[in-house]
Formats: sequence, structure tokens, C-alpha cells
Amino acid sequence: MAQVFKSLPVQTSSYPVLHEIRESIKTKSQALTIMPCVVSDKKTFCKPADARRILPEFRKLLVQMSKDGVPLTDISSLGKAIMHSSLDLNEYSEVLDFLGFQAVRDGYRWYSKCFVECNFILKASKNMYMNIFCFIANNERVVSFDSFKNIPLVKYIDRDGKVALCTLAKMKQGNCPVSVCYFGDIEEHAWLSKWNMELGLPNIWFVLPTCTQKALYLLKIMDSKLIISYAHFLYHSEKQHFLEEMNVVNSCRAMPLIDGSGQAHVLRYITIVPASGSKWAKLFGSSNPFSQYKYVDIGDVYSESCHLCGEFTPKKALIEFVTNHTRAVNLPELQPPNVVLQVASSPLNREQAFLLLDWSSGLESVKQGKWMKTSEGYMVPCKSIILPSKVDPQAVLRITDLPVVDEIFYESKFSYFLPELELLGVVVDLEKAYKLIADIFKFPAETSTMTRDSVFLLLMIDT
Repeated sequence: MAQVFKSLPVQTSSYPVLHEIRESIKTKSQALTIMPCVVSDKKTFCKPADARRILPEFRKLLVQMSKDGVPLTDISSLGKAIMHSSLDLNEYSEVLDFLGFQAVRDGYRWYSKCFVECNFILKASKNMYMNIFCFIANNERVVSFDSFKNIPLVKYIDRDGKVALCTLAKMKQGNCPVSVCYFGDIEEHAWLSKWNMELGLPNIWFVLPTCTQKALYLLKIMDSKLIISYAHFLYHSEKQHFLEEMNVVNSCRAMPLIDGSGQAHVLRYITIVPASGSKWAKLFGSSNPFSQYKYVDIGDVYSESCHLCGEFTPKKALIEFVTNHTRAVNLPELQPPNVVLQVASSPLNREQAFLLLDWSSGLESVKQGKWMKTSEGYMVPCKSIILPSKVDPQAVLRITDLPVVDEIFYESKFSYFLPELELLGVVVDLEKAYKLIADIFKFPAETSTMTRDSVFLLLMIDT
């Protein structure tokens, strides 16, 4: 559809006859309902005079808001429909000028009306709220008008702990300005925000919502280029002994990371070695299967050589540095989250099968280790027994020397892990427990040590 508009005679002609024809086409075109536009999220057509061009960045905001469920129906109350994105491009600027469209830069006041009429500030999610601020910061002409400075834009927490709004103009008033503050550390910000509400400081001093402060914090550090530059800084700081190794290690373990898909992560539970050449990638494929559980794999972006601030980082040097200093793990050391492993139910080639076996062999150290507290001291799981609740441990210990798990020590919480303990070899089944007691039963030298519970236990086994 957009290609049709390129056939319009947008160029002027020095020939009077051609100029007259051009003007006639222009007048007729401006009266036709030919402009593709969007009204209330629906595609339709309108006359050129009834459509509006918008900045590409603002169009992205509207698209994202629509995906987030924010209704855009109120935009139609502003008088003009938004031109469809297929035509609102620089390559069609001459065509749009020919049809009498207002230039984008001449309609900046419209944005302030749009924010107010559609109530975007309160309806937007915390991420979209930050995107709105980025849009404003990157388009200074938008906020250069007084109409924009007087719309409720800045969120803060009022004395009742509710989110309220403040205008930019009110924050700049000379007599009684409103100060909306935030603190660099997220936890510190939340803590001081609570005290501010409790103490009831002067009604001109407020704090940003914690979620907004956190979004600001993440916004500053989620710049991929900045994250990589910081890693280079730590690399050269250690190389030139500017920082001690322990400080470098701590900084590396706390810094944001770029993963194999190019995504930036501030928080992570486990750091995984890069996919390239790793055992985990051979088993699972190059895509990190545990990314949703905050298992972050180091991206190949760290492998490139770089000249930065007069320093040179050779190829592969930074990725080795990050891998070592973040304590990144590979198979078989990688401990998976408590989820079903799809790879265990998939056809595996020979190499993958051995990788899976090598990975699972780590369970042997748990099976063979003497870590389970029993009546006979610390024992390996396969030589330990957990008695059912109906069996009195003291009755068993009077007639056997079975290593009964000390459930008082474990506060009886082992009952939540019976399937896992049975997998490790611990006897948890009642019939197996009775058989062991019968096999190991020793009649005491003095019958006086036999208790009533011990006798009843033997009778139960015998039956």
C-alpha cells in the first residue's frame, strides 16, 4: 500500500500546465480517505488532515504498552489518528509534505496531552515507566514546552505509603519546591523510604518508589558496553597490581555478566563456563538449559581482543580471566537445579552418554561418604536405617546394634526426603527394617534389659 504513494507528483514543475495538474492531484488527494492509520489498536483509513506522524521512539513505547495490556483507546480523543508505521518513515517525508502533513517536530505539544489523557504514567509497568523517562531524556524538545513541565510525571511515595505524582515544574519552584530523592544502594533506599514514611519529614521531601529506584539502578548497569569495559578494567587492574587479587575476585563475582545469548544479568546463582568447547554444551547444546534459574553462562563477547584506555587485551585473555575469577563451573562440577532434566529422557550419542554418566558419578561421593549421624556414630547412607514412626528406636537399640539414624539430631526432617535417601541406599521401608532387625537380633545376656516395647517388636516381626 505504501508504495502507491510514491507515484504522487511530489516534485514541483516549472511548466504551468504540469504545475496546475500537480496542484489538482494534491487537492483531490488531500480530500480522499487514503491514509492508513491506527485508531484504538485497529487499522483503518482517514483523510491526510486527520492523521498524525509520531516519533519512532514513541511508537515503540505505544507498541510495548499495548503488549503489556495498557489500553490505547484514549489516544483517539486527541483529535487525530496515528499514521500507520508502514508510511511514517523518512523515505516518505516528501510525499507526506505534499499531502499537507505537519512535521513531527511541529507537534511536540501533542505528547504532553497524550500522557495526560491516556494516564500512561500510572498505567505503565515499572519497566515501561523507565522507558518513558528514557524517551523524554533523549528528546529534549519534547520537554521544552511549559505544557509538558506541568503534567504529573514523577512518582514518589507519600506519607501513607501510596504512589503519588509530582510535576517537573513543582520540583523547580523557588518558594516551596518538592524534593523527590533516591539513594544509590537498593536496600538502603528501601530502608530509608520506610523511615521517611514513619518519621513524617516535611511535606516537601519524598522518596522514589523502591521499584523505580531499582529500575534506575539496573538501567545504569545494564549497558552491555559498560559491562564489558568494567571487566577489562578489572583485568588490567590485576595485571598491573592496582587491586589485590581478593578484591578483584570479589568484584568479578559481583559484577553483571553478558551471557551466551547477549543478555545482561545483574543477579546470578551459578556462573557457568562459556559454551564454546565446554562439556555442558556438548551434553545440552549451546543454549543454557538453566538460564531461568539464574544459572548464567559467560558469553563469547568476552573473547575478543580490545584496545581500551591505552591498554591492550589479547584475544581470549578476558574470557579466561572472567571464567577463573567468577568461579565458573563446568560438568561434572555443575550442580543442576531441582528440575526434570530433559536430556535424561532424550536419545544421546556416545559422547553425551559418557558425559551424563560422568556427571551423575558425583553422587558416589554422597553415597560413600560417612556423613549421616546414627546411633553407631557417623555412617555411610547405605549402612544406615530410618525407622518408621510406628517403631520405637530405643526398643530396636536394646536388641540390635543397627545404625539407626538420629532423627532427634535431624529434627525429624528426614521424612521429607525419603525417596532421595532411599536412592542413596538408606533403609526406609518397614518390611526391610523388620528383616534387618530379625537378622541382627541378639538376645541380651540379662533378660531384665528386655523392655515391653522390645518384646512387642519381636512379636510384630515374627508375625
